[in-house]
This record gives sequence, structure tokens and C-alpha cells, in this order.
Amino acid sequence: MKLTPRERFNRSMQFLSTDRLPLLYWGAWDDTRRRWEKEGMTDYKKEFAGFDGPMQVCWLYSQFQGPIPPFEEKTLQETEEYADKQNYVGQVVRTFKQHTSMPYFMEYPVKSRSDWNKYRKRLDPSSHGRYPENWELLVRKRKAEQSGEIRGLAVWGFYAFPREMFGPEKLSLMFYDDSSLIMEMNEYWADFSIRRLKRAVEEMDFDYALIWEDNCYNHGMLHSPKIFQDFMAPFYRKLIDFFRKNGVEIISVDSDGNVSELIPLLLDVGVTALHPFEVAAGMDVVKIGRDYPQLQIWGGIDKRVLARGPRAIDAELERVILPMKKRGGYATGLDHGIPSDVSLENHRYYVKKLREMSYS
Repeated sequence: MKLTPRERFNRSMQFLSTDRLPLLYWGAWDDTRRRWEKEGMTDYKKEFAGFDGPMQVCWLYSQFQGPIPPFEEKTLQETEEYADKQNYVGQVVRTFKQHTSMPYFMEYPVKSRSDWNKYRKRLDPSSHGRYPENWELLVRKRKAEQSGEIRGLAVWGFYAFPREMFGPEKLSLMFYDDSSLIMEMNEYWADFSIRRLKRAVEEMDFDYALIWEDNCYNHGMLHSPKIFQDFMAPFYRKLIDFFRKNGVEIISVDSDGNVSELIPLLLDVGVTALHPFEVAAGMDVVKIGRDYPQLQIWGGIDKRVLARGPRAIDAELERVILPMKKRGGYATGLDHGIPSDVSLENHRYYVKKLREMSYS
């Protein structure tokens, strides 16, 4: 049988038979793209044409859920090595010019209850700008399309949202120093997200909802299970109930790092999927797939092996693809973006081999 990417993805997430595994991709770092251009790449999109789509299809995300009016995006300081900029969220971020890296967050917009009371005025779910100007056209195209593209909508989760306001260090203290404020903020965020997305789920059919958290690091969670149960679980249940009542059955959480302790907590509140399963943090999707047979799994292929050449790529794909193909409920993909030590030749080999091995 020949399936569209959407049909393939949804059947796989239901543990049903497919023509092959869904193939999802992370993009390449800017450094990687520049390297590939030097090595002969002429069309970046073409390098991913053999996939079913990106790991994250984030409709109505970023500015659509952010403050309106947004904070002025401006450069505060700039040198040959870096630039300090205020972004639309109100954070001050240092980015480095010579290489791709995680940005350094220098300042966050909320420092007190007074700041939050001012900030929440910018979080009105009915503000003009919560939907793109061509939303109605997008809905019509979605209903008429024949390509069967995968579509997901995204929202910050209930660790991610207060962290984006306070920063991780301040938030860690706030759970204890002003727990009522964090509860108030997450309650507001749940209601805001539901009201903001109500029109979307009523007018357009989405294949999944993505909740971005990044609440783990390489050794485990950035907060305790009790913090999750007290400050996040009630709002997860409320948001997931809203998605389910509107036909969105696949709920995936995005967190890098070691998610071992997080998985049962998420399953308990109704999350069905998780990604990207960072191998360097000890994540083994084959083992996790055995331990949690109901979990929908995306990713888990070690991005680091792409730099080592065909033999290492073959071994990693055999480790992951063969057992996960038998298990089902799996969408292939790397465990994050493609770093700059990966040659264009090795990436093309990975794509070719991945496609060959994905077929039933």
C-alpha cells in the first residue's frame, strides 16, 4: 500500500501496519549548512525531500502565543564575537556570531508579581495577531490538499512557560518562595492556551499537539516529580482534555536530556508521545519501547554517528530501526539538529540507508 505522509504517521502512531516507517527530520545547524554549501549543496530543502516532514510542525506557535504587543526586538550591544538583543518575549539574549550554539540568556522579563501583573496584559487570547492573516485560506487549503502533510500545533508547557518568564534558576526558587504565583501563572497559561487555540481545533484538523518543555538535562529532570504533580499535572490534564474533546489524540512532549523519570509522569496525565530521546543523555528508545509499550516514540537515532561515516551509521540504524519497526508506534529521526562535524556525503548516506531500512 502507498500511503501519504499523514496516513503513514497516524497509522504508525496507532500501532497499525504501514508501507514503511514515518521519516522525520531535524534541520541542520547554520554552521552545518555553510559547510554543506562548500561541499556542493545547492538546494537545502532538497536534502530533506525524502522525509515525511520535520520532527516538529509548529502551527500557531512562537509569536502567535507570545506577548501582544510584542516587546521591541532590538540590539543592545554588539561586538565582533556576539550580539546582545532583546527579543519579542522581553528576554535579553546573547548570541554568538562565529559558531552555532545555544544562546546565553542574560535577563528575563518577570522578576516579581508586579511584573507578572503587567506582563499578563499582553497575554490576551483574543488579541489581533493570534492567527495569521491568511488563516481562512490555510484552512481551505488544508481541507482540499491531496499531499497529506502532517500538521501539528504547539504550545509552551507548564514548566516552559514560567521558565521563559523567570529563567530556570529563579523559577527553581519560586516553587518554594512564592508557590501561589507559579500556580496562578500556570492556571492563567492553561486557560489562555485553550481560549487561544479553540478556533484552531474547531476549524482545522491537526494530527498532533506538541507541548514544549525542555525540563530535563543529561542526568534527569530539572525539577522533582512532586513539583510536576503539584504545579504542572492539573494543567496538563486540563489542556489535554481540551485537545481530546476536539479530536487531537496524539499529544507529544518535547524535552531533551534524560527523560527516564519524566515518562511515567507524562503518561499519567494523558501524554501519548515523547521526543527526541537524546542518546548522549542515556536514552535508548529500544529499551524505552519495551518498558512503555503504549508510548509513541519519535527520534532516538544518535546524531553523533553521522560524523563517523557509513559503518557507524549502519550500526546505529540497525540498533534502532530493526526492533522499532517490529514494535510499531515509532517515527524515525535523529535525537536533535545536525551538527557541523557531519559532512554532506555522510548525511546523504544516512538518508539513503534510513529510507532503505524503513520499509516493512
